[in-house]
Amino acid sequence: MKKIIGIDLGLNGAICSMINTDNYKLYDMPIIKIGKKKDINLQELINILKQEKPDIVIFEEINNIYKVAKNTMFSLGKQYGYIKAICTALNINYYSIEPKKWQKILTDIPRSNIQGNYKETFFKSISLLHMILDTNKIDKDFKIKTKYHDGKVDAYMLAYYYYVTINKLK
Repeated sequence: MKKIIGIDLGLNGAICSMINTDNYKLYDMPIIKIGKKKDINLQELINILKQEKPDIVIFEEINNIYKVAKNTMFSLGKQYGYIKAICTALNINYYSIEPKKWQKILTDIPRSNIQGNYKETFFKSISLLHMILDTNKIDKDFKIKTKYHDGKVDAYMLAYYYYVTINKLK
């Protein structure tokens, strides 16, 4: 059985290690403070990947996102490069996908950069999560108090996307 890691980029992102839909482990994106700024803790990310020993890592491609600040886009671009470089250095296969593609296939509604309907897509992902997992598991693993951790939801959904689509083709 393949071990899949889904990574949602961003300082509020997350990592999901999945063997199947019920056998998964979630991590908050490891963060380090450098001066006054935060960045991904690369050593901790490497440690997670070494510990989990994935067969494949899946993450979103970075494109221009409507109404997102330049410095945020730069930070996401750096993180995208970090993931590719770390996977290459550790000899881990990786797969990057446009957000619109996996969201359309899983939730049947593409995210539109023009309309900015992120919330609609996110709630569709949460609805799908409720079809896959028990509510108690969702409340325990994916919520912070009463709010869903969107990084964990997206990391799980990326791994799930690979599990139900590409993984099944091989």
